[in-house]
Amino acid sequence: MQWRNDGAARVLAVFAALALISGCGDGGTGDEPVAAVLARAERALAETRHDEVVRMLEAVDPAAAATADGYRLNFVLASAHAALGDADAAAERVRVMLALDEIRARVDIQTVAAPFFEGPDVAGAGVAFYEALAADLPRAWWVHSNIGTLATTAGDAARAAAATETARALRARGVIVIVVDTLRADHLGAYGYDRATSPNLDAWAAEGRRYEHAYATSPWTLPSFGSIFTAQLPMRHRGGWGFDGTWQTLEPINGAVPVIAELFRNEGFATGAVVNNTFLTTDVGSATERGFEVYDAVAGGPVEFRRADATVDRALELIDQWRDRPFFLLVHFFEPHMDYNPVPPFRGRFTSAFESQFELPVGDYQGIRAGAYDLTDGDREFLRAAYDEEILSVDAHLGRFREALASRGLLGGTDDGDRELLILFTADHGEELLDHGGFEHGHAVWDELIRVPLVVWGEGIAAGRETTPVSLIDLAPTVAEWAGLPRIPGAAGISLWSNVSTGAALPSRTLFAEGLLYGAPQTAIVRWPLKVIVDADEQPVFAADLDADPAERTDVAASKSDAVAALVSEQSTRRRETARQRYDTAATPTEPDAETLERLRSLGYIR
Repeated sequence: MQWRNDGAARVLAVFAALALISGCGDGGTGDEPVAAVLARAERALAETRHDEVVRMLEAVDPAAAATADGYRLNFVLASAHAALGDADAAAERVRVMLALDEIRARVDIQTVAAPFFEGPDVAGAGVAFYEALAADLPRAWWVHSNIGTLATTAGDAARAAAATETARALRARGVIVIVVDTLRADHLGAYGYDRATSPNLDAWAAEGRRYEHAYATSPWTLPSFGSIFTAQLPMRHRGGWGFDGTWQTLEPINGAVPVIAELFRNEGFATGAVVNNTFLTTDVGSATERGFEVYDAVAGGPVEFRRADATVDRALELIDQWRDRPFFLLVHFFEPHMDYNPVPPFRGRFTSAFESQFELPVGDYQGIRAGAYDLTDGDREFLRAAYDEEILSVDAHLGRFREALASRGLLGGTDDGDRELLILFTADHGEELLDHGGFEHGHAVWDELIRVPLVVWGEGIAAGRETTPVSLIDLAPTVAEWAGLPRIPGAAGISLWSNVSTGAALPSRTLFAEGLLYGAPQTAIVRWPLKVIVDADEQPVFAADLDADPAERTDVAASKSDAVAALVSEQSTRRRETARQRYDTAATPTEPDAETLERLRSLGYIR
């Protein structure tokens, strides 16, 4: 439901709902509590005493309004009105349901409308019901599809044809979210890198909207993906290693937190994921599969994993299967995650220029982390070059993926040129290559670990460069708005769609990254251009002016003490508020099985 992108209209709608619904305690008919009235009304509905349901619930005292019983009341009333063939009254109550709980209401509409599908005598009322809701749900293909079906039953061929065509156009949509594991933004040509690691992506980025300062919410996979899926920060969605600094307990994404794949699936989209990291597999119990109709997960390890070519092939298989369906597809590439083991013809493209004690594949990342090597400049350059060769390999297959989409008419070609496609490209986190003395990822929140690429392509995109900082928590609200899905309740992220489509200004916000995989806890707080890193006690350990010092070499905590203190205070407030705002259903910590633990150990995640 769009609510016409008008916050005031939404607030007014909720107040209107409160004026229509019943309350708790003594607010029913006379002295009868509303819960008791509802219970009687639900029994009457089950017994098809629809007139009695309407009389009972219309008599409920609106002065005792409360949303807890309000949704139930309006659902029962809408169902009774629909059974009586009163399309306008049923639609009015459904609008209240949408105001109170849009996600739930979009599912329940189908139950309310069931009587309208019982034959030609009531089909016309069904057309009126769905047409009344079409203004509130303009991009919901199933609304227009149902209008077409009911109009056909009612013998209105012209209306059926028009609605069916609208539904067909709305179904001809797809969203592809491409996530490359471990990809730092500053090693791509589109982000100013001087080595030719990404010619295909650079050409594609020139046609899209590129976000110069996009931040992951964590320097490792599970918390970051949790934020992509939920539009929440890790402290809220809880996916990760328990947030207590131990290795014993893995917390899945909280089951009460809505995820974007569920919203797409509820709207009739095919939903699929092709993922290649152990933390994203069902064996680990991270709950990242929720909402996906097809969840093709391969446990990526340092030596054996599904490479980019096979990942592209599998993604294209799913797209071909969904030719006649709207779809939401997540495509995840494991490279350039360690080991650095580029395949021909990319192997040696950059590394051959450096003398080093290392050779391909580079695999002893634990030794490099621990300082077991006396590193020369050549060694450092070799490691960076090996990482870059992995990027070059992924880039080649991204180019092949783009060509395959174009050949299928999904990028404006002639075969299926009317299909509307939105593509987002990003990474779950970056990679430290000894920039600050560390190696690989998960251990710190320097920009090389949390600044990621973000590029958006699609018809009507305002191509160009956006410098306002954004976060991966913004992805789900953005695709939800584009697709006409419900707003994500309590989302910490914002929709970027107006900026993507028109270049409209984005608000200046404070962004956060948190939840380390190992090492002393840290949180990054970014209010451009100031970035503050705090420890577990929320004491600042480093601050940088990212405009003047993008490499984070000079600590400005003392010279910008007031601004630093303000950001630290904001972090403290956020932590306290998050502690108070728990979701109803707690996550169930899981203990990975022995095989999974061994895979995590091989990845260097467990010592």
